[in-house]
Amino acid sequence: MRTSVVVVAGLSLAVLAGAYASPVRAEGRGLHVGVQVGFSPSVWFYDAASGGVEIGWQVSTRFGLRADVSAGAATFKSNATSDIYASASERRYASLPVCLSLLHVLPVSEAVMAYIGAGAGFYALTIRDILTEEGSYANSKRTETSQKISGIAPHLNIGLESRLSKTLTIFGEVRESIGRKTVEIQDGAFRREEAIQFGGVQLKAGIRLYFR
Repeated sequence: MRTSVVVVAGLSLAVLAGAYASPVRAEGRGLHVGVQVGFSPSVWFYDAASGGVEIGWQVSTRFGLRADVSAGAATFKSNATSDIYASASERRYASLPVCLSLLHVLPVSEAVMAYIGAGAGFYALTIRDILTEEGSYANSKRTETSQKISGIAPHLNIGLESRLSKTLTIFGEVRESIGRKTVEIQDGAFRREEAIQFGGVQLKAGIRLYFR
């Protein structure tokens, strides 16, 4: 639910900003840097709050290149209790994707433009498991394990950007990426294989500063 709110709010702000912005031609926007915030599912359906930076170059009114890096984190907790035993498990996900996109720009008006794009990203994911056990006939025990996985995933993105001034814009974007890797997970005294999906639908909004 909150992921939908983020992207709707970001796109709505871009539209509203364009409606009240002074007409400025979008030609030759050139080099830019930006900051972004939003949500992305690091693994499966767990929403990870994320934030990052980007740098890009709009070659013309129709095409542009953009590179961005962001960091996200999510935590999943569970508990089990009985008369003689209790345990609490916590799994923490930390993601760090670095992405490159080729964009096709679609001018909507003198102050607003839409864009669609495609590219790929390198995703680094750290999974940390923390297990705390307590029993009537044993001392409390805390076990921590962690592992790192990485992979390359393709993506598609679509967004809307609106100019606030000659150099400053606001934007909202949706990106869909697909990445999957099989890893071994320690489950108590046993080890099992688990398919880890990273990427998914990434929703973000932010601002961009142009230098031309």
